[in-house]
Amino acid sequence: MTESDTSFSSLAEGRMPPDRVPPSSSRAGARATQKLEPYLADVATWLGQFTRTLKTCRLYEARNPNTIRFREELAGNLRTLLDRHGSFRLEFTADQVLCDEQAVATATSRDDNFAMPFFRDGLYALSFRPGMEPAELEGLLDILLRVTARAVDGREDLVTLLWDADLPHLGVSYVSAETDTDLGDAADPLPEDAFTPRGRLMPWPARDAASESGELGAGSRYGSAGQPGSVAGDASVGGSATETPGAHSEDWPIAEPEADLEHAFASLDATSAEDVDAFMTRMHLERGEPVAMAAIALVRDALQAQPNDQDREDFVEMLERLLRDAIADARWAEAGEVVAYLGECTAGYWDATLLMHDFAQPESAVTNALVRRLDEAPIVETNEFASFAHGLGASSIEWLMGIVALANQQRTRRVLLRTLIEMCAGNPERLGPWLSDPRWFVVRNTVHVIGAAEGRVPVGMFAPLVKHPDVRVRREVITALAHAEPDDAQPLLLQLVGDPDASVRGPALHRLGSRRDARVSKALLRIINEPGFRRRPEEEIRPVLSALGGCSLDDVLPGLEEQLFESIGFLGGSTAYQQAIARCIARIGTPAAQLLLDCGARSRHASVREACRLAQRGSGHA
Repeated sequence: MTESDTSFSSLAEGRMPPDRVPPSSSRAGARATQKLEPYLADVATWLGQFTRTLKTCRLYEARNPNTIRFREELAGNLRTLLDRHGSFRLEFTADQVLCDEQAVATATSRDDNFAMPFFRDGLYALSFRPGMEPAELEGLLDILLRVTARAVDGREDLVTLLWDADLPHLGVSYVSAETDTDLGDAADPLPEDAFTPRGRLMPWPARDAASESGELGAGSRYGSAGQPGSVAGDASVGGSATETPGAHSEDWPIAEPEADLEHAFASLDATSAEDVDAFMTRMHLERGEPVAMAAIALVRDALQAQPNDQDREDFVEMLERLLRDAIADARWAEAGEVVAYLGECTAGYWDATLLMHDFAQPESAVTNALVRRLDEAPIVETNEFASFAHGLGASSIEWLMGIVALANQQRTRRVLLRTLIEMCAGNPERLGPWLSDPRWFVVRNTVHVIGAAEGRVPVGMFAPLVKHPDVRVRREVITALAHAEPDDAQPLLLQLVGDPDASVRGPALHRLGSRRDARVSKALLRIINEPGFRRRPEEEIRPVLSALGGCSLDDVLPGLEEQLFESIGFLGGSTAYQQAIARCIARIGTPAAQLLLDCGARSRHASVREACRLAQRGSGHA
């Protein structure tokens, strides 16, 4: 499958890349295409891509990578559609595009009416035939952009421009002065009578009386041969330029009698009081509306007018100021709406990185005021803020961690840490700089987030922390290593076994003793063979031997046997060390370990004999 085939398949199945997710109006259209048969659904999907390409071309200049990519993908998907289904015909009404008498696009608003430019200029059908070259589609795109531009010359129309373009694989059906004629459609395999224009056609000039003698009338746009003619005015559909009384010109009937000014004034005066009251009410409501909401409404209306790039830059600058104010005043719903419009102004490319970097600075007045507010606010407001920050994406991670570092309330930190765990999934390295923070509690919270985030734990980030001066950080490292891959965590756990604090050594030994590993067993065996190990406090000896029993196999039995029989007389004649060694052997549990305990149970030394028997009965202590 070619690249264009893959692209068209993703469009037909309703999947769009993350950087080009369609707006809500396009999603409504996507739901409508699901009800069509596959052929019509493919046509509707390609038509939706056509509409988005036009919008992108209006938004960016011709050399912009987005414009080039959209044009290339549109041409590739058209070629795939024609190869798959053959010729197809699009028919235009005032607010719909039809294919095989079924709607494949319906206008949701006046600004989103793809059919209107065609219908307005009297072009009611386009036929796309196999073999259509990308250059032909480029020509059609350029013509549509030309006639729909703001500064369009009123003397240009689609039919004239398409006639001049001479696109061989594009059939054009239009309303002429005499009859419906297809430009270049003589070889069109579709029957000429396959379509009858529906409803009332847009005004199209017809011949006047003079044209009956062979001359083009004042309102005629094309002669009998379909050649371009001059346009001097508009006429009603099916009529001539010399309409009978009752026809319309602009906003009133031509033959409408003059109005009675006295009567009209009396009618206005009778309703003026009510209208004035309604006007004053609306005015006070508008003045009472917050300035930020009024500005958002202004931007919303301006975006409907297809602003140029400079206008959009001005909108972004204003919206960023509004966003700062909304964050400072903790208006999270309003802030979320501003972010949505920032994305719309930049076609989804707005990034909050610079703004978040400013807020993450320790001297940021907005952040310091926000921290005080969150510490005092109910948990509901904290959750609203966390939801807003999550919506900003990965760029807000640094800012959230800065708030966690400043927050005094545990409930505030807990909510924000949960949010950070979700946001750091698959990308915990963004928190790396916080591991060197001088505040121990900041480092501990950072370790907690990295360890709990979904994905493989980057244990290498914890290597400098095994020697951290605060024991609470080292304990959090062990907790985080519990979520890591055992082979990844093993080197750091072996280092923590030598920690001076028992609250760190114990959990580290417990982690190491949870699975069999020859490297760990050799490392622990070296510890018990160290001179003076037997003289350590009993609470230090037991965890080491317990972990050794949990991670070892038969390869350590000779060393344990030697420890069992050489320890006679140590610890002031007590058998506690021998019982710990015997229990370690019992934890290994292999047949060789059981045989060693059986031999020890028959030893001539009473302390060895008692320790092995207790281990066999499960009564020993390790």
